[in-house]
Amino acid sequence: MEKKVTPKAKYDSVSGADLRKKTHFFPKPLIPTKRLSAILGAIFILVLLLGFLQIPYDSVLSGNMDFTIQIGYPLTFLDFGFSNATTFPLKIPALLLDFLIYLILAYAIDILINLMLKNLEEETELKTCPTVFKNQEKSLVDKVTDKVFKKPEAPINPTPIQNPTSPQPPIA
Repeated sequence: MEKKVTPKAKYDSVSGADLRKKTHFFPKPLIPTKRLSAILGAIFILVLLLGFLQIPYDSVLSGNMDFTIQIGYPLTFLDFGFSNATTFPLKIPALLLDFLIYLILAYAIDILINLMLKNLEEETELKTCPTVFKNQEKSLVDKVTDKVFKKPEAPINPTPIQNPTSPQPPIA
């Protein structure tokens, strides 16, 4: 008696393939692009610049060094205290939380840019290649349906019904 051999089933797994090849899990506009790192860097540099723009220049020019520069939104992750220079200025938990917030913000900006570019491409594609539809003839089913459910036509000029008690016009 021969033994029947069944072939082993091959299943795709996420761990076996690169996520970029498995794009059917996520819609294409929701996949981050190479712009994400540039947007994240721009947000981080903008936060640093805003922190350094808050330096009290009048205190610096007058020679007063009892001020601190606090950098970071919503949490302060860099705290430069010039009067107390022995403390470490970097706060790691605040930096990680702010970095996570900046990453989510950069991802949202990247998705919005992807959606705007996709809409612009669709509009230009429609302008260059308009779709032309041909007039379709009615099928037999449509013709039969029209005849069966056709409303009766009302007379165009109905004759007025005269009341029998009203006076009759004279016959000439």
